[in-house]
Amino acid sequence: MKKIALVSALIVTMALSGCNSTTGGVGGADPDARLISKDFNVEKSSYVTSCLVGAGVVGVGCMLIASSSQRAVCIAAAAAGCMASMGVNAILDNIRQNYHTKEAQLDALMDQLEVNRQKAVQMNAAAHRVYQDDHAKFLQMKKDINANKVSAEQVKKSIAQYNANIKVLQENLEVHEENVNKYKEVRDGLVGKEMLTAQEKKKLKELDRQIASLEKTVDDLRSVYSSNVDDRNVLNLALEKGVEINAQA
Repeated sequence: MKKIALVSALIVTMALSGCNSTTGGVGGADPDARLISKDFNVEKSSYVTSCLVGAGVVGVGCMLIASSSQRAVCIAAAAAGCMASMGVNAILDNIRQNYHTKEAQLDALMDQLEVNRQKAVQMNAAAHRVYQDDHAKFLQMKKDINANKVSAEQVKKSIAQYNANIKVLQENLEVHEENVNKYKEVRDGLVGKEMLTAQEKKKLKELDRQIASLEKTVDDLRSVYSSNVDDRNVLNLALEKGVEINAQA
């Protein structure tokens, strides 16, 4: 029976791996490599599948544990790693089934939230570095367009690069925005209307700080996303009208 379960897990993992999409280029351009690190890129097109593949690999290891109780805990931990791709009710069920005190449940949610917060922080930092470099090129291109020193093909190439980066940022932004709302709902679901102990209130305060920190990071990521869109739109306007770029940097 264990052998059948192990083979089944391997088949599922291999199937998911085969279906896992990679970040493709937009308009012939690939996104900046600094934006698509597997450590923090959470594009909807690939994040859920890669998460499930990772959980599947861990799950295969869990199958080898002789103790049924320890095996169950191992599998639950593997599933918890994909909480961000689950619905609110599924997350609540998972936490309640595996953690039986309010304090432990809040800790479990904070642990998962922190994993995703770190991904947002790293993406935000990478996005700012990429934009700083691209904006410097944008400013030079503005000067070159005004001096008739750049071709339409060069402008198109720059636009395609912006579009590729914008796609990655947009998908990451959508995932993180969804996660913020999801964690708030799970938080409310765990707390409910019950009276909390002093220690539980302390844990809740920590959780609220984490959620606020994630929100701030998402706001910052939204800002750099908008800056990329603004630069891209200026280049699009110049390309369409074939005139000088008069927009401010």
